[in-house]
Amino acid sequence: MSMKIIVGKTEQRSCVLSRKMTYLELNPDWRVPDSIATKEILPQLKKNPEYLAKKKMRVFGGDWGNRSKEINPATVDWSRVKAKASNFQYKFRQDPGVSNPLGRIKFIFPNECEIYLHDTPTRHLFGRTRRAFSHGCIRIEKPLDLATHLLQDKNSWTRKKIMAEIRKEKRQVVMLPDPINVHIYYGTAWVDQEGILQFRDDLYRIDEIPYKVAACSARLGER
Repeated sequence: MSMKIIVGKTEQRSCVLSRKMTYLELNPDWRVPDSIATKEILPQLKKNPEYLAKKKMRVFGGDWGNRSKEINPATVDWSRVKAKASNFQYKFRQDPGVSNPLGRIKFIFPNECEIYLHDTPTRHLFGRTRRAFSHGCIRIEKPLDLATHLLQDKNSWTRKKIMAEIRKEKRQVVMLPDPINVHIYYGTAWVDQEGILQFRDDLYRIDEIPYKVAACSARLGER
């Protein structure tokens, strides 16, 4: 299976890593990272107090967890809240729905970068040649196809069943029958299936990182 993806912006690049995918979420909610909350959502909220209601977002106090309590946004004077992520006292969570940035399906492989694969409501961006628009997570073109493939060994989870659960608009965690390896690879030159050498722009400037010959030689000497 192959599909188009949307990756992180140049200054918010998607990580290169290898991990195991263990579960997926249907109708995920979006727990907004503090950096996005302070740089993007707070300025909008200061201009329009109804911004959170329009986006179906809720406000919580403290860190995420059992002790996090929901707050009525009308009780907060947002004009006086400072946009500093390290001291930001509020958490924003967007409910599942058609406007949720994560779309209808999220694929989880726990990692230190806190990135994952997910659906997206901005599907027109898959038509672009250059597709670096995210904050680091990877948006995928065919989330339903991937979910159906990953759950094919769970007889009850057919494509029809997945769609039926999505229409309920309730968050649901579905464990994979077996963890699956996920490798996120970044390449700017490769040979395709027809033997043609392909080149792409070095979006993240990784090719500019000096090649450490000494380190490589040291490893070879240890064999």
